[in-house]
Amino acid sequence: MSARRRLAVIAALWLCSGLARAQDAEVEPTDLDLAEEPSIDPSTPRRLIASFLASARDGEWDVAALALDLREVPRDQRTEVGREAARDLETVLSAERVAPTSLPDEPEPGGDRAIEIVRLPTVEQGVVLRRVRGGEDPAWKFSASTVRAAALLAEGVDRGPIGSRAPDWLRKPRVLRLEPWQWIVLPIAILVALGCAFLVDRVTSAIARRFARRLGNDLVDALFERLRGPKRAMLTLAFLGLFAILVRFSQGALDVLGRAYVAAWSLAVGWAFWHFVDLLAERVEERAAAEDHWRARGVRTRAGIVRRILHVAGIVVTIAVVLLQFDVVRQLGLSLLASAGVAGIVLGIAAQRTLGNLFAGMQLSFSQPLRVGDEIAIEGETGTVEEINLSYVVLRLWDRRRLILPIPKLLETPFENWTRLGTDIVGVVLVPVDFTTPFAAVRGEVEQFVRAHPLFDGATLAVQVIAIEDRTATLRVLVSAADSGALVQLQCAVREFVLGVLQGLEGGRYLPRVRVEEESAASSSEARARLS
Repeated sequence: MSARRRLAVIAALWLCSGLARAQDAEVEPTDLDLAEEPSIDPSTPRRLIASFLASARDGEWDVAALALDLREVPRDQRTEVGREAARDLETVLSAERVAPTSLPDEPEPGGDRAIEIVRLPTVEQGVVLRRVRGGEDPAWKFSASTVRAAALLAEGVDRGPIGSRAPDWLRKPRVLRLEPWQWIVLPIAILVALGCAFLVDRVTSAIARRFARRLGNDLVDALFERLRGPKRAMLTLAFLGLFAILVRFSQGALDVLGRAYVAAWSLAVGWAFWHFVDLLAERVEERAAAEDHWRARGVRTRAGIVRRILHVAGIVVTIAVVLLQFDVVRQLGLSLLASAGVAGIVLGIAAQRTLGNLFAGMQLSFSQPLRVGDEIAIEGETGTVEEINLSYVVLRLWDRRRLILPIPKLLETPFENWTRLGTDIVGVVLVPVDFTTPFAAVRGEVEQFVRAHPLFDGATLAVQVIAIEDRTATLRVLVSAADSGALVQLQCAVREFVLGVLQGLEGGRYLPRVRVEEESAASSSEARARLS
């Protein structure tokens, strides 16, 4: 046998002997030895109450009963009695808001072997913790007298003006930590809260409307009108919070309902934020439009992009707050954070194009090479910028088609902005004419017609001959209008007028024509004779 194999055999024998010694050293558990159940820690009063409440919160009443001193209860009844006593004691501790941190975290605090943690004014017996011995180490437990008086203690809990008058059969058993009478009162409270919220909303809206009339500013009235839905939701939640004081839910029920309550508040606030951003953006656009048309177009473009960014941010934050109220999602988030390095790289690569589009949209909105309402020409198409989103631009063409342009492509492709500094625009009308055309007469009539036309803005007008071809001359008419739509109509009118002028001059002899001159027969024969 080689030395390596000998070492392996010796190590295996040593491990087996160690396991055998560990098994021999195990202590036989007793009734009070809770080492086999890690959910209950009886070493100190604080740990006992914390583990007891945790087991009760999870509905593990058999585990919670291990925190009770059941030595005086017959063995065949300990399971049933322990469960009922654990439920009653959890009701008392939750109603009295007993916090484990208020209890000592020492095995023998002050040398006293009993601690009274709750004293109800209507019950002589209090909730007492006592150190009991039954094994090598003493364990803290609810005393035997507390177990006997558990039902009486639960009856003495202050359940508020409604629960105190409920019969016993509406108090047990609890479903999802709510007693039956609380399940009955809860939908009624929601309906009453909705009614109260509606009435308060009507009163506050009327007051706000009257206050806005006195100030001469409709912003307050518009704000109340726009936030009517979120305001009613918030008022309903506020009244539900007041009714919860009357219902006096247990701490366990508050742990469940409180998360739903916070989630509902988060949704209501996110809803209000959405409408508030919309109202603020609209007001900014209206104020800019009242001051300057050009400034309004730039402000409208920026406001649209900022509005969308704030909407997305509000949705993300609201969903995050809502999901964090639930333990399953929170644990999932912690698990994801454990692999955040790899996940971050993967998500970064996958979302690279999306993030690039987002930043490109922000760059476009603030640098503003184009704005909402601009007339642009790109890739052989002309149209009006109708909408600027975070990832694309919508161009409305003259024939009512919509051209969708991705923002990265738009930033990389040269385009013409006809209304960058103004809406006025110059157009060209080209007309081929005969060489013998009286240009001075035509020029006078065309200039007189254009100046009298309602679409001409008076800025640019010129009638010029810009080219001479082999058969025709080219007459160019430069005209300007307030915008591209008016310019197109003016160009059509000028083109028709010039054509009519040419047709009316001497029977249309100045229209483009082809001249063919035939030589006489004599000259033709003479030329042939000379060649021969």
